[in-house]
Amino acid sequence: MSQRFPAPHSERFPFSETADRLRALIRERRLEPIRQGFATVPGDGPRIELLPPIVQRDPSISDPEAFLQTLGEPIGALLVVLVQAGAAALGVVEEGRLVRHKVIKKYMVRGKGHYQGTHLKTKGKSRYGSRLRLQKAVEFFLEINQKLGEWDDEAGPFARVYLSCPVRLANELYGAKVPPPFGRGDERVEKIPLTVRVPSFKELRRVCYELTHGILRTFDAPVDPGC
Repeated sequence: MSQRFPAPHSERFPFSETADRLRALIRERRLEPIRQGFATVPGDGPRIELLPPIVQRDPSISDPEAFLQTLGEPIGALLVVLVQAGAAALGVVEEGRLVRHKVIKKYMVRGKGHYQGTHLKTKGKSRYGSRLRLQKAVEFFLEINQKLGEWDDEAGPFARVYLSCPVRLANELYGAKVPPPFGRGDERVEKIPLTVRVPSFKELRRVCYELTHGILRTFDAPVDPGC
């Protein structure tokens, strides 16, 4: 029967400290791979888990020493794109800092919360309000891509693009009159593995923090499941 661990003590750390923290663990303990990072081997003292920041994770590397070698590479400039119906938050991250940001909001959601583009495809064009929302949707994606293109000219090309966007909206994003500075299938684009709330400056800052900070968890001795 597997061991059950009590709630751990958790500490957050920036990506610039990952190498030092992992190196210290390798010197002191034996490590094994876990789903999002590395953990001390059971029976070798209190359990410690190190989960590198999302921007540094590489699930293809299971050896901690080999992973440590990758941490000497700079992460480069990152583009963060959060899109939901009627709201977008865009940012550029350099050396872990949010150095550019833009929030865009448009009236493109019907009273019951339906995205107007989806509604028009199923119900057809109708009243002035519907046409207005459709126009705002066109302006919404155009404004997003124009800003992303502007940043790409100024600070790009970006090493990676972290994107949170529903599929139906992604079709509009890629199909806009002015396309984004990345295409479908671009190997730089990664889906943000987090639950993203309505895009805003506050939410953008939270997501950027989660992307660039790791977690160190220290457990007490394991608790026997039969207790």
